[in-house]
Amino acid sequence: MKGNQAKWALWGLVVLCLGLVGLAFFVGGLIPTLATLLLLALVVALATGVVGSSERRSNRTRTQGVIAVIFGLVGSVLGFWSALSALLAVGTDPMYHEHLWVGWVALLLPVLAFLATLWLRARPLPASLLILVSGLGGFVCINLFFINTFYAVAIPFWVLAVGVGLARTSS
Repeated sequence: MKGNQAKWALWGLVVLCLGLVGLAFFVGGLIPTLATLLLLALVVALATGVVGSSERRSNRTRTQGVIAVIFGLVGSVLGFWSALSALLAVGTDPMYHEHLWVGWVALLLPVLAFLATLWLRARPLPASLLILVSGLGGFVCINLFFINTFYAVAIPFWVLAVGVGLARTSS
């Protein structure tokens, strides 16, 4: 395959794997979702240039930055949606009023991770630290508020964003 055809084929695989992650989550549950995330990580490793020639290093670094931002944005959207659905489900219940502030913190931390994701390409190390702290902090907060959420699905996306973002600085 020529360069552009190979690039579009790899991007097609990334999009296909993202679709499979969503399908596996909604149809199959947690185990198929984790297996599909591993497949996605392998495809991303190919697409970001872990395998490839060294003369395309700058193009590979730019692509890695874009993929890191996409992963961070997907994680932020999933975390925000999970916290919002928890607040809508039990936010008005008097039994949860004591811990309502934790639900709001869990709603704001994915927004912080989103902003850090946008900062990931310019300053990868502080942005990566901020993404991890806000993502894991949001996970703790949402579990203190309401246990029936899918906030944990966002964490692998944030970890992949941080991994790819930091990998682009070392290559």
